[in-house]
Amino acid sequence: MIADVALQADLQQALSEIARLPLLSLLEHQGILLPLVRQLLLERLRQLATSSPAQIEQIARQICAELATGLPANLEGNWTDQLPEGLRAQARQRWNQQRLQIAVEARYGDRLESYYITRRANLDQVVFRMMRLDRQGVAEELYLRLIDDGASFGDLAESHALGEERHTRGLVGPMALGQPHPSIGAVLARLLEGEIHPPFLVDQTILLVRLEKRLPAQLTAPIRQQLLQELLDAELESCAAVALAELHSSSAAKILPGSRQPELALSGRGN
Repeated sequence: MIADVALQADLQQALSEIARLPLLSLLEHQGILLPLVRQLLLERLRQLATSSPAQIEQIARQICAELATGLPANLEGNWTDQLPEGLRAQARQRWNQQRLQIAVEARYGDRLESYYITRRANLDQVVFRMMRLDRQGVAEELYLRLIDDGASFGDLAESHALGEERHTRGLVGPMALGQPHPSIGAVLARLLEGEIHPPFLVDQTILLVRLEKRLPAQLTAPIRQQLLQELLDAELESCAAVALAELHSSSAAKILPGSRQPELALSGRGN
């Protein structure tokens, strides 16, 4: 075991170095600042959510039913404070999630169809067979056996593949077309069902790939939620970058008590 005296010396030195950092640099170094900015942006977005009394009652009933508690008589304001103390934190978390979902739908819902069109190609599901090999000569020989001799891709993968696909007879998927390595996705996008691509190189590994099945994407509820989250994440990233840049350039970057904080960019309805 490392001597305790050495550990204490290292710890004291590390603490001294941390103590010399400006607060802003310290927060960034510890990975605290960016999550804090995202949290503030999400809270700002939640505040933009508007719900009718009927919507609030419906959501509140659902939350109370899940928590096996009665519905408060008054649903105005912070209605979760009227619940039993032990349930308030859970109820508040679920209520905030619902408020955020309402705000996200209102902010990005009218963009979803056009965004879906731009993303649809990568959302198609594919089932394919793949072999990873380490020698070009072997890959070319197997490719010829597959296209000329009608050899079984599964049999060859089971005996020659280097990766985990050896245990699945080369079968991979179904998965979204954008999920595999970009080079593999590009190859699959060009193949017809049953077609085998000649050996190609990806990250120093030779691959043989055959497309088994293409399942066209549909705007299902899970896909809709995924796309809404992508739109939200993109705006959060952009707004956070602007806020942090302004914070760094501000004369109040040390976040002195009473100093004015930079305005967060997320406000109103996005374009």
